[in-house]
Amino acid sequence: MYNKNLHQLFRILSMFFILYGIYTVLSIMRLMLAHDIEYAVNIWMVNGMIYALLGGASFIIYFYFEYQKHKSPSFTKTLESIFKAKKT
Repeated sequence: MYNKNLHQLFRILSMFFILYGIYTVLSIMRLMLAHDIEYAVNIWMVNGMIYALLGGASFIIYFYFEYQKHKSPSFTKTLESIFKAKKT
């Protein structure tokens, strides 16, 4: 089931998380150049990993909605038969 509003929401979320991830990487590089390695590692551990996971998840959901928008009937029937087989 394709939902245009959710598709746009996850598109915006994935762009936000990608941009914030780039900002985090640039801040880490700046701190490493200033020889403040411990603080840079803390930022990487907290911000970098959290936003990388959130960005990856929203990107996957965005591509799921892209798939729903452009799905082919034969591939959909194959997926439906696999999921029906798992339920029984």
